Amino acid sequence: METKRLEQQQAPLYKESELETLVLVGDEEVAAMLEKQVLLESKAKQPISECYVAGDFADEGEAKKLSQTLSNHLSTVSVMPSKVLEEFWVVYPSRSDGERPLHNVETLKAIGVDDLWLVPSGPNKGIISLGLFATADSAEKRLKALSEKSIEAELIRRKKYRYGVKFITSDGLSPILDNLDGFKVGENISIRKIAC
Repeated sequence: METKRLEQQQAPLYKESELETLVLVGDEEVAAMLEKQVLLESKAKQPISECYVAGDFADEGEAKKLSQTLSNHLSTVSVMPSKVLEEFWVVYPSRSDGERPLHNVETLKAIGVDDLWLVPSGPNKGIISLGLFATADSAEKRLKALSEKSIEAELIRRKKYRYGVKFITSDGLSPILDNLDGFKVGENISIRKIAC
């Protein structure tokens, strides 16, 4: 039994059929192989570029501020829409026939609609907001409830954009994090790695 174990321990650790045959090569071939090895090593030492998106800004102006800050340290920086969200706005429209919005507010409150907001300025001035919803179903339910009170509300579909700043770096994130000038990761921005 001991001889069997000894034979197993002394068995070769290779298969003869898989052994390489050694061949002598000339000086020129050695020089070519060394040159090829040097080229491979220099390619391996080149910095690897990584792509990131920073942000999730509701305001494109804020994304542009971060972009300007990052462009002081990086060559490839761009602002891009990172998300497009759809929202559903239920409104009581302002009429072009001179109806006064405050009168409409009082009328709606008299009917029992207290959850409203009169848009005070801008392109929607005079419109009475009756709810902003993330889904069409929720907005339709609100429209139906208002319709049951004989209120002719309307649905406005709006797109809401979120912005990010895409940048490419070959130095990792540390130099970027040290130069954000007032932007704080985790508080007002997030940074995530993306495919280049």
